[in-house]
Amino acid sequence: MSGPQQDAFQPKTRIQAVVRCLLIPLNQEFLLTPSTTVAEVTVGGVLDPVQNAPAWLLGIMGWRGRRVPLIDFELVAGISKTPSATGRVVVLNTLGGNPHIPFIALPVVGIPRLFPADPKSVSSAGERVGGVALWVKAGESPALIPDIDALEGLLSRLNLKLTATR
Repeated sequence: MSGPQQDAFQPKTRIQAVVRCLLIPLNQEFLLTPSTTVAEVTVGGVLDPVQNAPAWLLGIMGWRGRRVPLIDFELVAGISKTPSATGRVVVLNTLGGNPHIPFIALPVVGIPRLFPADPKSVSSAGERVGGVALWVKAGESPALIPDIDALEGLLSRLNLKLTATR
């Protein structure tokens, strides 16, 4: 087919996928993650300490009848040397299918905001390192995309006993 009828079947513009993300303020950096990975943003509660845990594992918190590990993401990534305050936390769904670690929590210092990510608004700014899947520039803000599988793997190696709370 040629001529004007052929043009009628060709798209005039290319549709770009937009992923609804959250830009989450950590102590020193921003985390960028699809909104579907966020289970809840909540106020942190009492932490149960974990004996002989690495510094990045701040403890185990109760959340919706579960025990969820609270990880200092900036310590894991080597961005910070001191643990973050734990006033507010974001609870993330894990992706690896480990039934013992369905969620992890991270301390945050502010309220996450929606960020519509598309190829024009996000650009790569660095490579994988300690829990970071990718360093990016989200609009004008530098941000980290977490490697949730790597975080889950770190926790799996600790053999935590995360039974449900009563």
